[in-house]
Formats: sequence, C-alpha cells, structure tokens
Amino acid sequence: MTDRRDEDLHKLEVDAIDEVEPLIGGAAAKPVERDKIEAALWFNNLMRETDYENAKEGIRRAIARAAQQHSLILAPVEWTELTPGDDRCPDPPKEWTGQPRLLLGTAPVKRVTSAYAKSRFSAQLTVEEREHLRSLTRQHYAVLYPELPLLTDAQCDQYIDDSGKRAADRQLEQAIDDRIH
Repeated sequence: MTDRRDEDLHKLEVDAIDEVEPLIGGAAAKPVERDKIEAALWFNNLMRETDYENAKEGIRRAIARAAQQHSLILAPVEWTELTPGDDRCPDPPKEWTGQPRLLLGTAPVKRVTSAYAKSRFSAQLTVEEREHLRSLTRQHYAVLYPELPLLTDAQCDQYIDDSGKRAADRQLEQAIDDRIH
C-alpha cells in the first residue's frame, strides 16, 4: 500500500511524460548520421505496468518530435533500464521511494534528410548520394555553360528535384560511360 506522498509523486511522473525532452548525441549543432537521439524517464517498482508503457510512449513521442524537427530518419527505439550507479545513470531525484530505475530510449540516426519537402527526390537521398548527384550536376552544367559560375547546392538540388529520379539515373549512367571511354 502506498501513502499519499507516493500517489502524488506517481501522478507527477505520469503527467510529466508529455514534457520529455530528448537529448541529441554528438557535439554538432545539427544531428548527423550515427548520432543517437535519447530520452529517459525515471520509474520505480511502485509504478503499474500501464504507467511503464505510458512512459515508453512518452519517450517514443519525444524522440519522434526530435526526428521531425531535425528531418531525421531513425532506426527503431532501443530500450535500456539503468539503475543508480550504472555508467551514464545520474542519481535519482531525492524524493523517489522504492527502487528507482531510469528507462532510456535510444534511436540511432539512420539518415538526415534535407529541409525540402519529403516528396522531393533530393530529400530521399542519403548525404553521400546527394553530394554525388550534386557533383555530377555541376560537372554537366559546367560543360553546357562554361561561362557561368558553378551551381550552388540549392540550385543543384532544384535541378535534381525537377528532373526526378529518371534524370538522375541518366546522369549517373552518363558519368559511368564517360569514365569507361
């Protein structure tokens, strides 16, 4: 049986689930591939199973918000339970009773998409693919218009998006043929 203080603490923790703020791994201001998005909540042995599942859902939502905010494609969330004293586990709040544990959700960044609309072809490319197609677009443009300055990344992306996958495939085939001959 829990006392009133435990019930209030329990309610506070469950209500705080929507306020979970994710932590983005890596020192860079913008997330990059192989960074990890993490969010965590404290729980203890006094919580009900539904509270535990609600905590997981709150962590999932926080990670999803971070992914949307930074245009990220993430791997599935991996779950870890840490106890005080474990590596990377801070001390629990002093008011916690029972056996506190930290539920940690971690989702590795698989891909960083561009700020363009998701329906655009360039937004569906990996960073390496996009850079390669930009390079090919610049080379082709320089051959056609040698008197003009090189294209910017945004201009290359616009050409790639306007031309779509078919044109990008043709440019790649042409570049391969040029290297063979």
